[in-house]
Amino acid sequence: MAELQAIVGGRIFVPAGVLSRSAERELRGRLTFEIPGWKQHNGKPKVITAIADAPDGFYLPRGSGYMLDMVAEDDGLRVVYRDETAPGAALDVAHKLPGGAKLHIHQRRAVRALVRHGNGMAVFPCGGGKTVVGLAGIAALKRSTAVLVHTRDLLDQWRAAIKSQLGVDAVKAGSSLVAGPITVAMIQGLTGRSHSAVARWSRNFGLVVLDECHHAPAATFRTVLGCMVCRYRWGLTATPERSDGLGFLARAVLGPLLYEGTVQDLVDVGRLVLPEITRVDTWLRYPGAQDYSGLLAAIEKDDVRSRAIVDRVGRHVREGRKVILLTLRVGHCNTLAELARGAGITAEALHGKVLKSRRPAVLERFKSGTSSVLVGTKVADEGLDVPSADALVLAMPSRAAGAAAQRTGRVIRAAKGKTAVVDDVVDAHRIARQHWYRRKREYRDRYGDASLQEPVSLLQRGGGLAHGT
Repeated sequence: MAELQAIVGGRIFVPAGVLSRSAERELRGRLTFEIPGWKQHNGKPKVITAIADAPDGFYLPRGSGYMLDMVAEDDGLRVVYRDETAPGAALDVAHKLPGGAKLHIHQRRAVRALVRHGNGMAVFPCGGGKTVVGLAGIAALKRSTAVLVHTRDLLDQWRAAIKSQLGVDAVKAGSSLVAGPITVAMIQGLTGRSHSAVARWSRNFGLVVLDECHHAPAATFRTVLGCMVCRYRWGLTATPERSDGLGFLARAVLGPLLYEGTVQDLVDVGRLVLPEITRVDTWLRYPGAQDYSGLLAAIEKDDVRSRAIVDRVGRHVREGRKVILLTLRVGHCNTLAELARGAGITAEALHGKVLKSRRPAVLERFKSGTSSVLVGTKVADEGLDVPSADALVLAMPSRAAGAAAQRTGRVIRAAKGKTAVVDDVVDAHRIARQHWYRRKREYRDRYGDASLQEPVSLLQRGGGLAHGT
């Protein structure tokens, strides 16, 4: 059988003129995707391709080698890969959890899968300890490592965990391409550097770990990962699926799903509690049957609805709960925080317009109990680590069922005597109800039917509160 010589680096290079036209066309088709619900200005579906052309061939995402193998075999070719990845330097560290704690069995299984296979993803429910698994894996692999994150909060959390569990002061990189035995870098900083500069920098590392790897399909993430020539590549996330349907593209970039933990695994070892999830109905209607943006604007402007949500939050606070109140818009976030404070509730807002220098103090006051309610937007979706939080109120309808389920994970970390409650607010609008049923299906799949409570009513028509619900 004839051979096709492919080169593996940050991506897979396929030389021109070896595959037949029909085989190359099939391969391109496999790696070209239509984005559901997105249209171009001419009304045609919006598509993206994961293939990048070069003068003498083309590049594939590194995790898509199996596609090349299949297409080449049908074309009468055997693919021979030339490895040009970087092995990195040896790393002598030991993993130690605080207090002499040991890894749980699901964490040990995930570490073994990552180390054995070298390239791929591990998925954990929120509270599953994916950072712990990443650090234990780094210690087991013993190669110099770059950890990639996309928020300042995650960068700080990883550096603190590396110091605590591995005893190493991790180097902080970004637009400044510095490197140490373990380096934590912001994706946004790397995008400002040339591809060749990032590729040269990446040769310092044998392993790259992408946290919150469900972002890998985004163009900036794919570009950076395509420059990273590290031999080993791991992705960690709690939500492998995406609202745009491109979750499978993460596997093409990073490699296969190597381990997927379940909520029940973590309940069984005492790390999580099952939440009580309640659909909370409102009377709010909006005339645009398919106008999602218009619905969100109407929600943001509805003062009666916002006050009723704060009233329900107040009940949770009076029960001694620590509440996370999430919305999708900055203006609504500020409004809810102001209304809560006006009702005598200690509440603070956390969103993208809050100065990054102020965010740690906001979180620390919530963790310590100085404030009892944290009102957040998507800034609080990822990396929010407050195990004592035990109530979540979702104040705006989310289209992304997986993201909504990830948000519920912020309040289900186990503690002695803890119960967790989630209020999912659903408006009397077709889109809002459709999105609720998607979220409900996700809740049922993750937590089981027993977690779903009887629906209650937040508002009665005319604005009166439906007390007792």
